[in-house]
Amino acid sequence: MNYRYFWDSYSVGAHTLAMSWMLGEETALQWGPMLRYYSQSEAAFYTPFDRYDQPETAAQSSDFRLSTFGAVSYGLKARYRINAVQITMQYERYDSGSGYALTSVKTAHPGLVDFDVVSLGAEYRF
Repeated sequence: MNYRYFWDSYSVGAHTLAMSWMLGEETALQWGPMLRYYSQSEAAFYTPFDRYDQPETAAQSSDFRLSTFGAVSYGLKARYRINAVQITMQYERYDSGSGYALTSVKTAHPGLVDFDVVSLGAEYRF
């Protein structure tokens, strides 16, 4: 289990809690589930919509990645090792939205996305 806290001078505060468990540590085939929770508060200069009534020198952004939101991702990872070669396959589901945030959300941003990732990798050690 791993917990991280992040804070910056723009008032973004973020929490990440990640857990994974690999089975078969002493065998050629290892696999296990993973789960990750993420929540962040919005940046001080975030606005859900561009404000054209503000001076040009005023810092602002409507980039949804700076909004208050949260996300949950979960999946399964498998590794198979044969001598110096390791094959890795992973599936991960990512769900994001204002409902996962730890702090209150003023305006839910429609740009937050959900997606699936499947990856395959090979590694050779010499």
